[in-house]
Amino acid sequence: TPAFGPIYQLGAALTFLERVGVAAIERHTVALADRLHRGLRDLGAPLLTPAGNRSSIVSWTVDPARDAAARFAAAGVDVTVRDGGRMVRVSPALYNTAEDIDRFLAVTRPLIG
Repeated sequence: TPAFGPIYQLGAALTFLERVGVAAIERHTVALADRLHRGLRDLGAPLLTPAGNRSSIVSWTVDPARDAAARFAAAGVDVTVRDGGRMVRVSPALYNTAEDIDRFLAVTRPLIG
């Protein structure tokens, strides 16, 4: 018997995405990434993502001794920490808000410098 629940959930998700529109999702996520990039730059973070990047992914380096993964996890902020704790990667999504970006920056502040 097919798993009807997931089939219907997928259909509802695709309908939602079509209703919102891919262009609107891109505008929203790239705008959040721009806000994130500016905030990190203003904090003095060593950014890996170039300014003006049209992706919603922003990466920067951090001193591994500061244990960025633990700090973000404790604050309930979902990020990816790679390269042995030296790179933080953030990718805002449709469900994220400007307030989420500001909260991320507040958790980030003590990790820089």
